[in-house]
Amino acid sequence: EEQVYFFLATLERARAEGIRTLVYWPQVNPHLEKILAEDERIAILKRRLTREAQDRGARVLDLGQEKQGRCASFYDASHLSIQCFPAITGFLLDQFK
Repeated sequence: EEQVYFFLATLERARAEGIRTLVYWPQVNPHLEKILAEDERIAILKRRLTREAQDRGARVLDLGQEKQGRCASFYDASHLSIQCFPAITGFLLDQFK
């Protein structure tokens, strides 16, 4: 809950200052994605934070569901390889156009 508090406070501040905000769920490797999908607590948290972000004017993307946000190279279970970042960064920046 402490992290949620700061997340929401940051979104509130961005909205008050007129800063366009993009919140994204990162892609994780297929094994971890399956484990997370099976845990209802993760789904509840994801729905809650998505709703809270949208209610505060943020755009929300799930990079695991976006073709342009996917990458097949991982450093470990939850961290994308640095090779993925140029394409993903470009995709995220395009979302502000």
